[in-house]
Amino acid sequence: MPLLPALKSYLSLKSPALRNAGRLSVMLSVASLMGTALHLPKSYWILMTVLLVTQNGYGATRLRIVNRSVGTVVGLIIAGVALHFKIPEGYTLTLMLITTLASYLILRKNYGWATVGFTITAVYTLQLLWLNGEQYILPRLIDTIIGCLIAFGGTVWLWPQWQSGLLRKNAHDALEAYQDAIRLILSEDPQPTPLAWQRMRVNQAHNTLYNSLNQAMQEPAFNSHYLADMKLWVTHSQFIVEHINAMTTLAREHRALPPELAQEYLQSCEIAIQRCQQRLEYDEPGSSGDANIMDAPEMQPHEGAAGTLEQHLQRVIGHLNTMHTISSMAWRQRPHHGIWLSRKLRDSKA
Repeated sequence: MPLLPALKSYLSLKSPALRNAGRLSVMLSVASLMGTALHLPKSYWILMTVLLVTQNGYGATRLRIVNRSVGTVVGLIIAGVALHFKIPEGYTLTLMLITTLASYLILRKNYGWATVGFTITAVYTLQLLWLNGEQYILPRLIDTIIGCLIAFGGTVWLWPQWQSGLLRKNAHDALEAYQDAIRLILSEDPQPTPLAWQRMRVNQAHNTLYNSLNQAMQEPAFNSHYLADMKLWVTHSQFIVEHINAMTTLAREHRALPPELAQEYLQSCEIAIQRCQQRLEYDEPGSSGDANIMDAPEMQPHEGAAGTLEQHLQRVIGHLNTMHTISSMAWRQRPHHGIWLSRKLRDSKA
C-alpha cells in the first residue's frame, strides 16, 4: 500500500492500530499516576505489568491477566518460603540460572509457569543486591494486581473493538468473497493465477469470520443463543469453502459447464448470496429485512446425471438457503446497541 493511503488508514478512528496505541498510552499514564500517588517502592512494575498483559483482543488479554496474576502469587509464595530457609549463595545462583532458563523455554507455551520462574528470579535478584528481597514481596503483589486491573479496565472501556460487533461485517465480507470466487469459476476461461488468488481470499475471509466467532464467544455480556446460531451459520460457511476449493481445482482442469447452464447457476448463487447479505444489512424490526426482497432460487433438474461441478454448485445453493434460514431465526436475538445499529457493512472503495 502506498505511504499516504497507509497513513490515512492507520490514523482513522476505525484503525485497530490507532485504538491500541491510544488505549495503551492512557493505561500507561494512569499506571504512572497511581504509582506516584501510592508512593510504591518499585512503581515501574505497574507499567511493566500493563505492557506485558495487554494483548490484541479481550480474550487474549483476560487469559494473560489470569496467568500473570496467578503466576506472580505462586512465585512470591515460593520465593518467600525459600528466603526463610536462607539457601547458600552458590546454590541460589545455580537455581536462579536453571529457573530463568526453564522460564524462557516455556514462555510461549505456558506463560503462567514462566511468570512463576521470573517472579522467583526477580525477588532473589533483589535479595542478592540489597539483602532485602522479603520487603519487596508485598509491593510486587500490589503492583501486579494494580497493573492487571488497569489493563483489564482499559481493554473493556477504552475504545474496545468487540469481535461480537464485527460478526456481521465479517460474515458479509465472507459472502462477498464467495460470490467473487463463484463468478470466476463459472467464467468462460478462468486462469490458474486468478483462481489461486481468489481461493486464498475465500479461505482468509472464512478464517477471519471463524476467529471472530471464537473470540466473541469469550467476550462478556453477549447473547449466547445468538452466538450458538452463528456457530451453525459458520459451519455451513465452512462447507461452502470446501466446495469452492473443490470447484477451483475442477476449473483449473478446464472441466466447465455449458455457458447457458453456467450462467443459470451463477444467477442462482448470486441470488442466494444476496438474500443472505440482505438479512445482514436490514436490521430494524418491521423493516424490509422482515420480507424477502429476492425470492429463493429454484434450480430445475437437468437431463442426465449431474457432473461433479454441478453437484458442488447445487450443494452450495443448499447451504446458502440454510444459512438464510438460520440467520432469520437468529436475528430476533441479535444485539440492539453499538455497531449493530449501523447498516454500513461494505468498505468504502476509492
